[in-house]
Amino acid sequence: MNPTNMQRASQLAGAVYNRLMQEVIEAHVLHERVGHVPADKQKQEIKSGKAIDTRVIHLMSISGKGGWDEDPLKRERYLKNQNVTLLDHILSVVRGAVVLYALDTVASLQEEAIDEEFAKDLTATLTVVAAIAFLHDLDKMLQLPRDAELTLAQVESALQRYGINAYLQQAGINLTAEQVRFLIEQAEDTQRYRHTASTPPPRAYKLAVERYVKLADKLDGLWQEHSSHDGLHKIIE
Repeated sequence: MNPTNMQRASQLAGAVYNRLMQEVIEAHVLHERVGHVPADKQKQEIKSGKAIDTRVIHLMSISGKGGWDEDPLKRERYLKNQNVTLLDHILSVVRGAVVLYALDTVASLQEEAIDEEFAKDLTATLTVVAAIAFLHDLDKMLQLPRDAELTLAQVESALQRYGINAYLQQAGINLTAEQVRFLIEQAEDTQRYRHTASTPPPRAYKLAVERYVKLADKLDGLWQEHSSHDGLHKIIE
């Protein structure tokens, strides 16, 4: 294993994650809030930095893991996990997925150095992994019933709403709503192949999502369930 390659892989993963934080989270997510709409004067003060927007960020008003439900069976299942916000869970999955994919892919080179073409291809796939990891719980974002079907209109709306199309295109990637929905469903065992795409996305994107987004999601779930007791052992296992 080449230590220089591993360092380079970490840098590439970090750059992809940082760009998502800037172009998706800071530019879109942090401005989507719920609660009492402020008056025009207060809006101006918030915009100018003279006042603080006290409304809750939308994705922090939804449970990503844990939570409470009137249904006792759901409540019993939810109580196994810490109650963390959806934004917290999503960002954990994004970060985990890009780091795991980058390190695992580069490890396959053994002692061969990373060239610019390899780095370019790796960055492109990492960008897709980050985007799909962000959207992997789109049903929760939309507060849909469990196992509800995602429509193409809902996917397209999310791509615009959170700036994901622009984030992908900045890296030279163009995916249709149909392809994005297909990839989202590859990250969840119960949803895989629920919908096909008339033009399948590149196979590298599909394999990366179904392995690393799904893995990062499972690891975060294990940590939320077991972190107070033997959580690290469960993750290693």
